[in-house]
Amino acid sequence: MGGSQAPKNVTFRQGDILDLPFDDDSFDVVFSQTVLYHVPNTEKALAEIKRVLCPGGLIALRDAITASVIVWPEEPLVREIFSMFGLGAYHSGGNPDVGRQLGTLLHAAGFEEVFFTLGFTQPERPEERVEFYSRLAGAIEGDLATLAVREGWSTAERLAEGAARLRGLANQPGSICVAPWGQAIGRKRS
Repeated sequence: MGGSQAPKNVTFRQGDILDLPFDDDSFDVVFSQTVLYHVPNTEKALAEIKRVLCPGGLIALRDAITASVIVWPEEPLVREIFSMFGLGAYHSGGNPDVGRQLGTLLHAAGFEEVFFTLGFTQPERPEERVEFYSRLAGAIEGDLATLAVREGWSTAERLAEGAARLRGLANQPGSICVAPWGQAIGRKRS
């Protein structure tokens, strides 16, 4: 939407998912994508979401399953680079594979009518592929690279080589990189 057509009934607030700055029973729907991946205490986060949901409210979650990324051609260097994302999440207390647990987590948190599916994201058009692989390479060249070298997971040279290889995959015929996602919805008891 253009600036003059932007909705007027939307506000943005920043908060801590473990201590949401909202009253009980405030929302009809809560949607979270790639948040639980970074949260050390998913049970507490879901309890907070449940607290702010109105009775009968809907929770919708979508999170990555890093261990199941599909890459072709299968290359040890590319696989090694992808492992850095998981190691980074674990290092900060997160869970890079929480996507596969979403249905179980919603049941354990007391949500009803839980429905779990898997989805997949893959860049298809040439410009999407270039952007996707460039973002991955950029991530491995930034703070994650500093962490990986400091923790001894890799070397700066190996990471640079991996980032270059990721960028090269964008133009390699037949290459794929498919990111799997866990997707779950549930309802707070009325």
